[in-house]
Amino acid sequence: MAKDTPDKIRRAALKLFSRQWFETVSIAEICREAEVSNGVFYRYYANKDQLIRDLLEDFLEQFARELSDIFGKTVDERLGRMFEVVFKAGVDHADQVTVFREGQYRFPEYEERIRDIYLGYCEQVFQRRISEAEYLYTVSGLRFNSTRSLYDGLPRRPEVIARFVRSGIFCDEKHISGSVSVPEHYESVPEISPGDSRERLLATGMLMIGERGYHDK
Repeated sequence: MAKDTPDKIRRAALKLFSRQWFETVSIAEICREAEVSNGVFYRYYANKDQLIRDLLEDFLEQFARELSDIFGKTVDERLGRMFEVVFKAGVDHADQVTVFREGQYRFPEYEERIRDIYLGYCEQVFQRRISEAEYLYTVSGLRFNSTRSLYDGLPRRPEVIARFVRSGIFCDEKHISGSVSVPEHYESVPEISPGDSRERLLATGMLMIGERGYHDK
């Protein structure tokens, strides 16, 4: 058996999983794409779950390695470098990012692990322990913008996002085009009790989408 057979299977699976929902891809399709027999597949993987977990592991290892290349003498320099790495990962590893986005809901522990990676490097950037609020403020917008850049073709401007994190969205930096005005009144948001049916619907939806994929809902 060729030594590169497992790699061929992973490459085939990555291509197919990044273009279709996990549940819609069969082992037979993966084998055809990899040009191996179904029997060969089972020599390396017990099922598709084991295979996609391998792909998720590969991505986390690679992403953590790339984030470790954060340098700079100031917080601004380190933060800017971190944002550059994240945006670049969306370009260089688009298929892996796509597969990870489905995998993190199917296997929630992977979302916890990438959160730990982000948190660790945020603390490296700021060189101190950071609170949950600081973590969410720093990373949530970064992840959202990186994803939208990947799928919607929006401009990638990590330096602007980093500036927002450091100075707030109402800073008057000249290089940020357009103006932002604060509305006189905000609509009130109704409070949601812990037992509200909306929370139960969200929790159930996340579980079902993770198990079956969005297309099957």
